[in-house]
Amino acid sequence: MNRETCRFVPWARDVTELHGLKHVVYDGSMLRRFLWLLCFCGSLGGFCLFSIQLLKAFYQRHHVTMVDVVAADYLAFPSVTVCNINKYKMSAFTTEDITNVGYYLGIVDKEQNLINPHLYTDDFIRTLESVNWTENVDYENYNMTDFTIRTGHQLEDLIQSCKWKGEVCASSEFVLSLTHLGVCYTFNKYTDSSRFPARNATIAGSVKAIEGDKNCSCQSPCDVENYPKTLSVSRIRAGFFSKLYQDTINRTEEHIEQNIAVVSIYYEALNYEDINQIPAMTITMLLASMGGNMGLFLGGSLLTVIQIIEYFFDETVGCFRSSKKERAKEKASGDHETNEYATQEYHRGGDNHTCQMELQ
Repeated sequence: MNRETCRFVPWARDVTELHGLKHVVYDGSMLRRFLWLLCFCGSLGGFCLFSIQLLKAFYQRHHVTMVDVVAADYLAFPSVTVCNINKYKMSAFTTEDITNVGYYLGIVDKEQNLINPHLYTDDFIRTLESVNWTENVDYENYNMTDFTIRTGHQLEDLIQSCKWKGEVCASSEFVLSLTHLGVCYTFNKYTDSSRFPARNATIAGSVKAIEGDKNCSCQSPCDVENYPKTLSVSRIRAGFFSKLYQDTINRTEEHIEQNIAVVSIYYEALNYEDINQIPAMTITMLLASMGGNMGLFLGGSLLTVIQIIEYFFDETVGCFRSSKKERAKEKASGDHETNEYATQEYHRGGDNHTCQMELQ
């Protein structure tokens, strides 16, 4: 590349705003120019090093967590799912159920012998003794969903009484849900016809939804509503409740103590924690940091970057035009040599007349 096409020296001396570069190309002692070159290269290396660190920090996507306690006049009541710790009712089992799932539920062993007989009632033992183990087995057509719903605790047996803001809950406000705990019932499940402006935040769900896919590399959701719970337990006063609900729940004190649980679900306070994760470095912060480093190390700015781009564009165009001119000159020189070689002498007949013709 000759002096006409390479304009780096005048560009570095008169155009660019990069600090120190003009001292490298100015006329002066070689030692001073070499020292300036070292300083400029060191500053350029420092800028590149800090820029790489900034880019790494940006693509690592670190975040800052901000926690704020927000007081509210109103909080939407979440969905609540109620389950019985016993998945199945022993009294609802049929002989077909025992033959198809008895072994898998740990009721009988491989020889159809009852495991832990002391856990079962006499009626269930008699039902087991009457089972024909060869006639009722039909694994392929046996419906486990139907079995789970049929033998699970029904709504009228599970929930004896319910009140919401002093009003009696309707049975239609409980929706059957199949979960890993068996048959459950969800109160205030969000639907378009729900009378409560609720958010479905129950923790119950299918086993797959709770455990998740172990091979999943899913990212954290953008918006999550979580309801942390605090459990407080006290012994029920069976005598008081037997008198209080004697018209609706006709149960003895002993039955209430062993089988009835009173559950109260409420907000401890009308406030909530607003937890936000914000990026530790945004695009704006990245550009500002890189611009600050460029100004610190090189004394440049965005306009300096445009100057550099303009210089490389001019050099590329200049090199292209120069090579095009050189090819044109070579072609013209080749044509001139061809014309000289094409001058021919023609001798006609036996005379000595010479005819010169130049082919053009």
